[in-house]
Amino acid sequence: MQIIKLTLLLTLMAPLSAIASEGPEAGGSETHTSSDGATKSLFPSEEHESHYRNYVAGFAGYTSEERGEGGLTLGGELTHRFSKHTGLGLIAEYVSGDVDAWVALVATGYRTERWKFYGGIGFEDPDDHGRETLYRVGMTHVIPWKERTEWLVTAAVDFVDGDSVWLLGLALGYGF
Repeated sequence: MQIIKLTLLLTLMAPLSAIASEGPEAGGSETHTSSDGATKSLFPSEEHESHYRNYVAGFAGYTSEERGEGGLTLGGELTHRFSKHTGLGLIAEYVSGDVDAWVALVATGYRTERWKFYGGIGFEDPDDHGRETLYRVGMTHVIPWKERTEWLVTAAVDFVDGDSVWLLGLALGYGF
């Protein structure tokens, strides 16, 4: 469990280094004027739909459960990107079936053109007992679809109350 906490801590620190070294948040500029007078983005592929500063996604999937049968999971994500590769997001989900719980967490991660790796901390709030701390580590394969829109194939594992809970699903995301 200590390794998981250390991994999450390091993952959560990634956006902080991006804030300190990139973009207007650090007092810098997102553009550069070349010797020929042309203005270029410091994020070369920023025009691609996956590089919008804000991002919203709807999710549907299946959550396993060591303590029961698992269930259908429906949720959403809202993310703000600090740079081309890093961001901070809020995730909220409802897990039906035997689990019957709400999940909410703050997550941060690293993103490439086709992959997103993330970690976060939050809580699971089942109906039958009180809130439990939740640690999540996951990865997503990004499939561009239309302008500003992409499909996200996600696999994650939550660590809750000493149990490992797997989450697999599909999301549709929109950048703005």
